[in-house]
Amino acid sequence: MSITRNDIKHIRSLQQKKYRKQFGEFVVEGVKPVEELLRSEIEVKQVFVLESQANAFGECQPEIVSQKDMERMSGLSSAPGVLAWCREKAWSVPEFDGVTLVLDEIRDPGNFGTLVRSAEWFGIRQMVCMPGGVDIWHPKVVQSAMGSIFRMPVMFMEAEELKNHLAHAGIPVYAADMGGQSIEKFQASAKCAIVIGSESHGLSTFWREQADAIISIPGGSGTESLNAAVAGSILMWKLFEGQLRAEH
Repeated sequence: MSITRNDIKHIRSLQQKKYRKQFGEFVVEGVKPVEELLRSEIEVKQVFVLESQANAFGECQPEIVSQKDMERMSGLSSAPGVLAWCREKAWSVPEFDGVTLVLDEIRDPGNFGTLVRSAEWFGIRQMVCMPGGVDIWHPKVVQSAMGSIFRMPVMFMEAEELKNHLAHAGIPVYAADMGGQSIEKFQASAKCAIVIGSESHGLSTFWREQADAIISIPGGSGTESLNAAVAGSILMWKLFEGQLRAEH
């Protein structure tokens, strides 16, 4: 069955947050991201390809579309030739096993995607986001996460509700901010929550007051601060390194 004008219009609308939220759907573009998607548990409604890509995705029975229709659906300046139309996945309440990464209103989609990718690499079990941050199915998040967004459990919860869950589970909270304890000597619990503040406002007052410890990344002079993705990735590496040492 050929793609209709209404389908094209609908898929194109998913480039906008309000329509992704309204329909609970999103779009994935590019050969590598779609390959990662098809290996995940995300529900795929349909894969569209140019004829030149048809053999590469034959097992998922893609629909072949024209270059013109692909460009109409795509949100990229140069349509990559393969696009998947998907349904959002809703994750259950976190179990707080291992390390939980908490993102306090991270708004930059590139930073968010990088943090998701780093979190999976360093064995983070789940991520919890405060409302007000970036839409996790933003096209730039999907691109920068390089497939990790399809596998990493990401949940949304108000800060106070999350803190209550963490306290009930006996999970300590370590918040990243300037002027805290250096991570070089900090001994973290194997089960903990790490809070990363937003790019523009930093750590919120709530988490600064509620955290069991404030931790900082030592560095030389010359720059005011690290961006959220860099800071979060360094902290995750230090936790991962500490756990490796503890195991051996």
